[in-house]
Amino acid sequence: ALSRLGADFRFRTQIASCGSIGNGSGVLGGDLIVLGGGDPAISSRFYDGDPAGAFRAWADTLKSYGVTRITGNVVGDDDLFSDTHVGPGWAWDNLGAAYSAEIGALLLNEGALRIQVSPGDSPGSAANVSIEPETEYLELENMAITTADSTGVGVWAARRPFSTEAEVGGRIWTGTGSVSRFVPPHDPTAYFITVLHETLEAEGIKVSGDPVDGDDYNGLCASPTVLFTHESPPLSEILVPFLKESQNQIGEMLMRYVGAAATDTGSVRTGRRMAESTLTGWGIPDDSYVYYDGSGLSRYNYLAPEAVVRLLRAVALRSDFDVFYNALPIAGVDGTLRGRMRGTAAEGNVRAKTGFISNARALSGYVTTVDEELMA
Repeated sequence: ALSRLGADFRFRTQIASCGSIGNGSGVLGGDLIVLGGGDPAISSRFYDGDPAGAFRAWADTLKSYGVTRITGNVVGDDDLFSDTHVGPGWAWDNLGAAYSAEIGALLLNEGALRIQVSPGDSPGSAANVSIEPETEYLELENMAITTADSTGVGVWAARRPFSTEAEVGGRIWTGTGSVSRFVPPHDPTAYFITVLHETLEAEGIKVSGDPVDGDDYNGLCASPTVLFTHESPPLSEILVPFLKESQNQIGEMLMRYVGAAATDTGSVRTGRRMAESTLTGWGIPDDSYVYYDGSGLSRYNYLAPEAVVRLLRAVALRSDFDVFYNALPIAGVDGTLRGRMRGTAAEGNVRAKTGFISNARALSGYVTTVDEELMA
């Protein structure tokens, strides 16, 4: 993605209308349409902890145009990416976990909801539960109980496969402040558009219609009028949480967008083709890897150590190497390496990416020797 798009690249999401804004009436007569641009950064991570922060900014922009009411629907157009929302080789029993959140050209909060759980008023009472962003899209059943016993406690959250129903359960100790659990709602476009609809209403813009997926809507006009464009932070900033925190959905979005930029269709297939072409250009033999998704969740992925080292060497020779290097976790300091290699010569030195599946751990990156030589 860095080599094909550039460190300064920004994703663009267009907010358009099928209808006109009446002069002085405050009415947008028709549908409001969001044309998905594959932006992975419409999330709390980039909006001071507010998952609907971008939507509030959009509401402010609409109000600056004089809009106080929308007579039509709020429609999500996710056609930039294919409608295959999970990766090949993903384990089905992981699909209720946030690290396996579904992918689409419209993605809110990295495909996840935060469930905040705190103790109830007294032992035996139900725990207090809230969700962020606050939305009616997810039907949440609260089975979590408050307990005075601090031993053997634990809180879990789970979503039923391919549904908008979820549960939170377990026991939370009275002495606990609060704990967070994350659940990925089913259908990223529906989740995105529903929260946008709710946010517009909360910000004082009345919407007469419903949140609608463009794929299920026959009333969409052929040539919507673009009102304004939302731009993401630059790719250099997006790479930081992707690599330091090992954020899977950013990797999946980048893979699909690289495919869309080259072929007009964002999919696993086109993204994989572009990645393979790039690796070949860097001298990495095609028999040294099997590459199936952008996150590494796929059980079909295989990488020879030689392929990884060749890639690290190729990137180190690029003019934008610092962008990649500075986005990697630092041993004993931050990201997925914050708790590792402390008190050793590797602390503050090793910059590397972690990865694991059952019974295997991997660490790939760079270390500087005492002679100031950078090694992959």
